[in-house]
Parts: sequence; C-alpha cells; structure tokens
Amino acid sequence: PNGVITFRRYELSDTYVPKWSKSTKGLIPMHLTTAQKIEDIDCVLQIDFANRYIGGGVLTSGCIQEEIRFITCPEMLLSLLVCEALEPNECIYLIGCERYSSYKGYSKTFQYDGDYIDNKPK
Repeated sequence: PNGVITFRRYELSDTYVPKWSKSTKGLIPMHLTTAQKIEDIDCVLQIDFANRYIGGGVLTSGCIQEEIRFITCPEMLLSLLVCEALEPNECIYLIGCERYSSYKGYSKTFQYDGDYIDNKPK
C-alpha cells in the first residue's frame, strides 16, 4: 500500500547455495545496460552487496552506489536503526522507499541535481 515502508531480512540456507564450480548448466539469458542509472529503470530488483553494514558509508564519507541510493531515498536510512550486520548469506529488501532527489556524477563528482518526483509503484 502507498505510504508503507517494509524491511525484510532473508537468509539463504547453505543447502541452497549453488555450487557454481560443479555446475554444467549455462546461465539464462540476461540484459545488461549502461544507458540508464539502475534507479531509472522500471521493474528491476536492485541489489546491494558491497557492505555487510547496510548503507555502507552513507553517514561518513562514502558516496558510491550504495550511499547514493540512501542519499536520494532518505527513507532507506531508517534501516540503519533496525538492521544488524549482514552475514554473507543474507540480504535485506527495502520495499516502498521513495526517491526524493536527482543527482549527477559519482564519488568525488557526485552532486545534487534537483528534486525528483517518484511516480513508480511502491
């Protein structure tokens, strides 16, 4: 529903971790693009795996992919209060967080680029 933010923590049991080195099957077809920012593409699952602490360095000096997502979607910052460090087999879904800011650049060139009206379904 609109106005609801949900945080879900998932754990993948060791019995379900793929044994990639023993697999004889190929990967399914996929589409990769560099023409758009991940947050500008509709109907995609965005995955963050860079840091075991959710948000990475968003409250310190970081300003790369994870930190930019948290800066432009400040509702994600709430997860820092309720999510403990992740284990290698865990992930957290942040559902319903709205994007409020546009940006340009990356890392040292990152800059606020105006308000963003988020019309994507939550």
